[in-house]
Amino acid sequence: MLMDKIEDKYIPEEGYECLGYMQYESGFYWIDEEHDDKIWVTPEMIKRYSLDLKNLFTKEEHLEEKLWDWGEGEDYDSEVNRLCEFSHYIYIQFCTHVTMSKEDRDNPEECTEETIHGNIYSGEFLAWLNDCPLELLRESDLTAQ
Repeated sequence: MLMDKIEDKYIPEEGYECLGYMQYESGFYWIDEEHDDKIWVTPEMIKRYSLDLKNLFTKEEHLEEKLWDWGEGEDYDSEVNRLCEFSHYIYIQFCTHVTMSKEDRDNPEECTEETIHGNIYSGEFLAWLNDCPLELLRESDLTAQ
């Protein structure tokens, strides 16, 4: 079942890209800088979910990074084999909490996990935050942390 998207205008930080939070009309969504994930997708999944290639990262980018980190060897070869059917991935961010103002970031009394897009640990919220089809999240082994 497809959920209707709720209008919630993104308000970019002026002058630079902020990685610690994303501001929307509904509040400040604080990004969990200690947790992230990747959803690997095949060319068939890209077509089935009408994914925009501009929003995806290539397997080659990932493997280049691993080659740089690990060097050649058993770990790298295992990663190449594990990803053989995939062509791209979606980078997934998680959210620690939401506040109505930027100044309330560390004020527990003003923090919430409930949003107009669902609880920050729900699939619906993760799909919204990462601009990813909910059905694709359900198809992956991704779990909110």
